[in-house]
Amino acid sequence: MTVSELSYSYLYARHFQGDVLINNVSDVKWYIFGGNIDNNNKSGMNDILYLDLMKPFNANSSPWNINSIKIPVAISQSAICISSSSIFLIGGNMRDPTHQKVNSSSSFYTLNLADSQWTIPNISGVNETFLGRQNLKAVIDSQEKSFYLVELA
Repeated sequence: MTVSELSYSYLYARHFQGDVLINNVSDVKWYIFGGNIDNNNKSGMNDILYLDLMKPFNANSSPWNINSIKIPVAISQSAICISSSSIFLIGGNMRDPTHQKVNSSSSFYTLNLADSQWTIPNISGVNETFLGRQNLKAVIDSQEKSFYLVELA
């Protein structure tokens, strides 16, 4: 993954973004996925920001970076969880990032951490079941074989 440092002007308020912490021995980063610009569900973003928690914080320059890998859809209110090899985006509002039209092709996307490629996994019953579901929380079991999803009221 290649990155470029962000200026403060890029860090406007985000609403309904998702996040995940990658905590490896030599690499600790906090990733922010998508979100909305103006607190509605029609301004979704498909970018990924991250904060490298291994570097000292410098108040004179932006510590945030933007990942060159884009999410295939603009997302908000999605559940995000991580395994040893992938990041999973589940449900929420998913839109075409250019025209902001609802994207109903899948409710489940996977980012392979080794090759930085997004895929849509074929999981029977899941892609249809979670379309448009919001306010989900997700975890994966320690054997990385089962997802547990909870919809918050």
